[in-house]
Amino acid sequence: MKTITVVGLGYVGLPLACLCAEKNFKIYGFDIDKNKADLINSSQSPIEDEYVINKLKNIKNKINATTNADECIPGSDIIIVCVPTPVDRNNSPDLTALMESVSTISKFIKQNSLLIIESTIYPGTVEEIVVPILKKQKFDAYKNDIFVAHCPERIDPGNKKWTIENLPRVIGGITKEAAKKAAEFYRSIIDADVIELSNIKAAEATKIMENTFRDVNIAFVNEMAKSFDKAGIDIIEVIKGASTKPFAFMPHYPGAGVGGHCFDRNEWIFVKYEDSVYPIKIGELYELLKYYNEVEIGETRLVNPGNLEVLSFDLNSKKSCYKPLKLLSKRPYSNMLRIKAVGNYSIKLTDKHPVVVFNNGLKIKPADGLNRNDRLVVSLELPDLDIESEINFEYSNLIQKTIINLQENLKKLKTYPGVEIFDTFAAIKIQSVEELRGDYVYSLEVKDTGTVVTTNGLVMHNCIPVDPYYLIEKAKLIGFNHKFLSLAREINNSMPQYTVELLENELKKFKKTIKNAKVGVLGLAYKANVDDTRESPAFEIISILKTKGADVFVFDPYVRKNSNVEDLDGLLQKSDYIILVTDHDEFRSMDTSKLKKYKISVVIDGRNCLDKERIKGMGISYHGIGRS
Repeated sequence: MKTITVVGLGYVGLPLACLCAEKNFKIYGFDIDKNKADLINSSQSPIEDEYVINKLKNIKNKINATTNADECIPGSDIIIVCVPTPVDRNNSPDLTALMESVSTISKFIKQNSLLIIESTIYPGTVEEIVVPILKKQKFDAYKNDIFVAHCPERIDPGNKKWTIENLPRVIGGITKEAAKKAAEFYRSIIDADVIELSNIKAAEATKIMENTFRDVNIAFVNEMAKSFDKAGIDIIEVIKGASTKPFAFMPHYPGAGVGGHCFDRNEWIFVKYEDSVYPIKIGELYELLKYYNEVEIGETRLVNPGNLEVLSFDLNSKKSCYKPLKLLSKRPYSNMLRIKAVGNYSIKLTDKHPVVVFNNGLKIKPADGLNRNDRLVVSLELPDLDIESEINFEYSNLIQKTIINLQENLKKLKTYPGVEIFDTFAAIKIQSVEELRGDYVYSLEVKDTGTVVTTNGLVMHNCIPVDPYYLIEKAKLIGFNHKFLSLAREINNSMPQYTVELLENELKKFKKTIKNAKVGVLGLAYKANVDDTRESPAFEIISILKTKGADVFVFDPYVRKNSNVEDLDGLLQKSDYIILVTDHDEFRSMDTSKLKKYKISVVIDGRNCLDKERIKGMGISYHGIGRS
């Protein structure tokens, strides 16, 4: 009997572990969350998923959950990594958990084991990140020291028809032998087709293709919803009619939206406001902005930067430019690195932060994966700064000194050894990487380019893109521009703002504004009847509402820890207007007479799931996405 360890006991890993236990494998579950491990060991589910809850009761302690890698990895024949690559409000994933998991596994894994990655990753991740980590421990995946494969997860939480047991799977391996071993394993546990692809990149691209297909089609229907709304056409009725065609049409539905690593607070960036440019520390900028619109989500705090732009670097054109700052966040994190390079250049950031490097071309690598052939990139196109001009931020002697140092460093750059000069940037040799401890770190998300020019002109990436963003950004690096995918992302990213605008338009009819309006937001999860908030548009909608001065009340029956009222009645009682973001059964089936009882005057149905005619019949203003 083979021994299996599933790494990451969340929405993907826990159902898989349950299935392996049912098939009578000796099964371990490895997770860093002790509370989660303790619950599983007592046959309780740490996630709100009916399938998992029932399975844990039936298998009766067959999963040995642990937080210690040395208890499970050394004796395992198969290790399956199911850690999250979470997508935040800006559709940017964080590969930290994947890299940390593989790093831990590599220290305990035995020769000839099968290592399968199920986490969602971009094409090239296994070869560029996983394989080098294994190689540090003297395992050559290309020689089958470890059989490395990728099987993209396809779990759909809450879906009773398509479960982990009957969903077809695709496999790709670093070698053909690895793919074959992985395929044999999945055929032993699921009742569905298992397809072996010719290489691992094709398998990695499969999940991205699936999600991008959905993204593009939802963008299409969101665009049609906006158009039909202007024409007074109910898009749900149109989709219902089009769905009667038995071929060449697949219904997708409009909605409020489709559901990174950080810097030290003392790193400098260049902020542009109106026509003036100011250097400022990231931490100081956050502290200035937080008084206007800070939103707290778990341990992470977010601010909307408004109309600020930052100095960025376009990896495609290789030129500096100013781009809108989409989001600024603050969160606790302790594992930091200081990267030092020639010419007194240095930067302090989190250990897995994506770094722009030059190594036979511009590339993006995790900070702790840099090698002696990688060089940091310095933009030679820094802004001219008038430190005598009137500005909104208070300059100190330290800031003036920083400006002078920037200018002097660029002049001296050509004289340093280990520096290669190009037209618009320089590539400078890394001298050392030092491990440090941190407390709070700051992340910023930059529109279009995904880069920021920081301390002494160093170019850094803000995060690694996921799903359609994987394809868009990776394609840029090989000289291809995904115009269609970029447009789809632009449309879908606009939906939270559009949803709030629908409320504003309804309020105008009553000669009211959103400032000081009492708005109830129904739902935080990204889809119905689960507690998973990844990719949820709710957080951006809440942020926009608060930025505009609304008082926001939030309730999600599956995400109570982030709700600020006890129940649905509590939300309705405090609110004058509501925006439905998640179509949980509790919201779909609610007694709509309560809307009148609690004097709700406007309903924005972000999922088009409420009884439009009944609500309007009670004298309440109703507006859905593409229907009114």
